[in-house]
Amino acid sequence: PLVRLLLFSVCLGNLGQIKELRRIAQLEEELTETRDYLQTLQEQHDAANEELQATNEEVQSANEELQSSNEELETSKEELESTNEELITVNEEVGDRNTELGRLNSDLKNVQLSINMPILVLGRDLTIRRYTPLAEKIFNLRALDIGRAFSSVKHNLHFPDLEHFIADVIDATGMREREVQDKDGCWYALRARPYVSLDNKIDGAILVLIDIDALKRNEQRRARDHGVMRRSELRYRRLFEAALDGVIMLDPICRTITDTNPFMAKLLGFSQLELVGKELWQIGILKDEPSSVAFFRQLYKTGEARITDLELKTNHGRNHFVEIIANLYDEEGTQVVQCNVRETTERKRALEVLNESEERFGVIADNAPIMIWMSGVDKERTYFNKGWLQFTGRNQQQRETSHHWGDDIHPEDRQHCLEAYAQAFDVRKRFEMEYRLRRYDGEYCLILDVGIPRFAGEDCFLGYIGSGIDITERKQMEQEFLKASKLESIGVLAGGIAHDFNNLLTAIIGNLYLAKLPLDPTDHTFKALAEAENACFRARDLTQ
Repeated sequence: PLVRLLLFSVCLGNLGQIKELRRIAQLEEELTETRDYLQTLQEQHDAANEELQATNEEVQSANEELQSSNEELETSKEELESTNEELITVNEEVGDRNTELGRLNSDLKNVQLSINMPILVLGRDLTIRRYTPLAEKIFNLRALDIGRAFSSVKHNLHFPDLEHFIADVIDATGMREREVQDKDGCWYALRARPYVSLDNKIDGAILVLIDIDALKRNEQRRARDHGVMRRSELRYRRLFEAALDGVIMLDPICRTITDTNPFMAKLLGFSQLELVGKELWQIGILKDEPSSVAFFRQLYKTGEARITDLELKTNHGRNHFVEIIANLYDEEGTQVVQCNVRETTERKRALEVLNESEERFGVIADNAPIMIWMSGVDKERTYFNKGWLQFTGRNQQQRETSHHWGDDIHPEDRQHCLEAYAQAFDVRKRFEMEYRLRRYDGEYCLILDVGIPRFAGEDCFLGYIGSGIDITERKQMEQEFLKASKLESIGVLAGGIAHDFNNLLTAIIGNLYLAKLPLDPTDHTFKALAEAENACFRARDLTQ
C-alpha cells in the first residue's frame, strides 16, 4: 500500500498529498494490525469462554464438593465441639492430676526431708535421680549431680564394687543387703532393691543406708563381753576354790547349802559333800532353826544379812570368831544366796592388842610434858592430848566440832602456818614451824610445832603425828643471850682497838722522847714536844 501511495503521490506531484497518503497508509496498516489483533483477541476470547465454561463446570462441581465438604465440616464442627468439650474435661482432669502430682511431689519432698535415713535413687543406666539430705554427706552429692552418672561420684563407703553390686541388683531383680563402713569407721546396712515402675518394669535401683553402728559395736562388745564373761567365770571359780574366806551358796527357798569352797569345809572340819544339803544352824553357824528363819527373813527384806563377832565351834572342837555376810542375788531370773564367812580370830586379837596399845598411848600422851596431836590423810587434826587441850582451854569434843584446829593460831601467822602445813602433807616429810598460839587466858605464846609422817608399811600414808612446845621463855632467853653476846662482841672489839691504839701511842711517845733529847729544856720546841708527850700519856690512860 505504501508503494501505491508513493506512486500515487509522485503522479500527483503534490507533497501534501503524499503526506496524506502516508498517513492513510499508516492508518490502514494500523487498522490491519488492529483487525488482526482483534481477531486474535476474539480467538483468545472464544478459547477463554471455552475454558471459562469448563472452569464453570469445574466450579459447579467444586461448589457441589464444597457444599458436600461444608456439610462434612458442619459434621466435623459438631464433632470438634464435642471433642473440645472432651478436651476441656480431660484438661480439667489433667489439671487436677497436675495439682495432685504437685501435692504428691511436695509430699515426696517433705518425706525425703523428714526421713532420717540416707536414700539414693538411681536410673537403669546408674544415673542419679533423687536423694535425701542425709545421703549428701555419705555420697558427697550436690544439686548439680542430678542426672550425672553414679560412677563420677566419690562416695565415703569402703565398697569398691558398689557399682557392680547395684548392677547385679537391677539384673537379678531382687533385694540385696551388705554391711559396710564409711571412712570414719561407722557401720551401715546397705540395702539395694530394684526401682519398679507403674507398668512393673525395672527402671533403676534404690539404695538405702541404715545406721547400725551402735548395734554393730554392741555385738562386738557382747562378743568381747562373752569372752570376758567366760574368763570371768573361770577366774571366779579359781577365786572361789582358792579363797581364804569361807563361801557358802544357799538355796533361798529351802535354806539348804548347795555348794561351799574348800576353805569353808576346812574351817568347819567337814568335807564339802557333808555340808551340801544342810542348813546353817545344823553346822553351828546359827543357834537353831528359829534363828535361821529370822536370819533369812531379814535377808529377804533387805537383800543382806550380817552377823558380826560370832563365836563358832567347829567339828574339831576349836573355837573361832567369824563374821558372816549374806547377800541375795539374782542370776538370770534365779535367786541365790551367797554367804561370805571370814575368820576374825586374829583380827579380834589384834584389835584387843590395838585397843590396849591405844590406851597405853593415851596414858603416855596425856602425861607427856608436851602438846601432842594426830591427823589423818585429809590434813585435819583429829586427836589432841591433854596437854594441848589444857593449853588452849578446850576439850576433845570442842576440838572435833571446831571449824579448824587453826582457829587458835594468831591471825598474822595463820595463813603462812596452814600453807606450810599443807605443803608438808603434799611431800610427806618431817616439818618444823613456829607460830603464835592462843592460850586459855587469851594470851598468844610462841609454839614450836614438829610433825612426822605416819606410814603403815612403806607406801600406805596414814597422816601425821606431831608435838608442840611452848618456846616463849626460851625465845626470850635466846634474845637476852643474843644481846649479851652482842655486848661481849663489842667489848672484844673495843679491847682489840684499844690494844692497837695503845701500840700507836707507845710509838708516838718514844719518838717524842727521842726528839726532846738534843733540845734545851728552855727551848720553845722542847716545851711543845713535852706538851704533846703529856697528851699522849693521857690518851694512853684513857685507852687503858
